[in-house]
Amino acid sequence: MDSPWALMLISALCVFLPWIDSESPGARDMEDEMNKTGLSFEECVEMVEEIIKQDLELDPLQNRIGNMGHDIAMWGLTRGSATVYTVLNKVPTTNYIQVFSPIIKITGEGSAALYLKLLQLNSSPELCNAAFAVKDTNVVLKSDRTTQDLSRAELLEMIMRIGKLADKYDDKLLEEFGGEMFD
Repeated sequence: MDSPWALMLISALCVFLPWIDSESPGARDMEDEMNKTGLSFEECVEMVEEIIKQDLELDPLQNRIGNMGHDIAMWGLTRGSATVYTVLNKVPTTNYIQVFSPIIKITGEGSAALYLKLLQLNSSPELCNAAFAVKDTNVVLKSDRTTQDLSRAELLEMIMRIGKLADKYDDKLLEEFGGEMFD
């Protein structure tokens, strides 16, 4: 399942994920603590694929997106009109997991009303552990965290939550603000 999102995602990971500055005071202690309790990259891959197979009853190999390299693994799933991507990123300090769904492409000039709506939605209880973001002219819905102490139940909830919310809001935002739906 190849996607034009794969390349955009790799550039987005540079923005969203490795935010810890290893030169800042206390960062090294935090990194050491994260490495002690975090799941290995291979354990995370196994967890994602078990969820896809056992809980979602899909074939994880058919939903895996191409060869992303030795430090990124990515799967794409469909829920209603939304595509949900689960991305595992291995960095020297720890692993990060991001579940995201492209919502709409903003066409023309960005709408202040759309941005205000996204901020209002981000503060709603419905989006607990999820947030809308804008990357270039694309609205995405995402949830991400380190894999430190990540449980199978939490990861399944992230995937299900993003899928449910993306399927709801892609149509709503498109209808209210225009733009283009992702293929």
